[in-house]
Amino acid sequence: MVADFFEEYRQTQDDHRDSDDYPSQARRALLHEMFIYTIALLWGAEEYSKIRDLITRTYFLGGKYRENKTAKLTDIVYAGGHTNLIENAKKKVDNKNYYSGLAQQWSEHVMAGYSLDQVTFADLLIYNLSVLEEPENTWYWFPMLYVYGLENPMFSRFAIRLKSAHQLKRLAGLVGDASPAGIDERIQKMVKLSANDKYRYNSSFEEAPLILDYVKADEIGKLP
Repeated sequence: MVADFFEEYRQTQDDHRDSDDYPSQARRALLHEMFIYTIALLWGAEEYSKIRDLITRTYFLGGKYRENKTAKLTDIVYAGGHTNLIENAKKKVDNKNYYSGLAQQWSEHVMAGYSLDQVTFADLLIYNLSVLEEPENTWYWFPMLYVYGLENPMFSRFAIRLKSAHQLKRLAGLVGDASPAGIDERIQKMVKLSANDKYRYNSSFEEAPLILDYVKADEIGKLP
């Protein structure tokens, strides 16, 4: 139901794709924000398999242009690069050159019942799972909130616990094949990204945290 909602919401945007005004950009930004909160909600409910399904499943785009085609998560809900009016407006109002005016707006207006740590963790989780699950040399999810979570306690705790085979088994719905061979094959993609091209804002020296910033590749799943 949730995946269907995101598809249908995106299709209504495509029906107005010739518009590039504040309302159309706000709709894109809202869909992006809603997805991050959805992941935060599912994490809190320990619905790990549902998180993985939403991030890795195939989506479909249609709309009045009848361009029925397959799409991945970032094609559906990611707004980055399409919200320049909102980005610039926030920077102008505050007279500050934020890395992202939209991310700053999100950080200042966290939904009741959530903390900035929770939504930042969700954004980082999507990024890391995108790296693990998407093919190499593809465009991964960029965690726009990462600058607010460089020392995120939820993410560091999550990453460090991956040393435990017990925790991997517990998170099997999230990580898929939790066998040593299955984990190693995917973690090697993260090793390459970590060594060569970690994601960051162009104007920032700080990079978006990866699991491997807290645990070595050969430590994952090695403890009881």
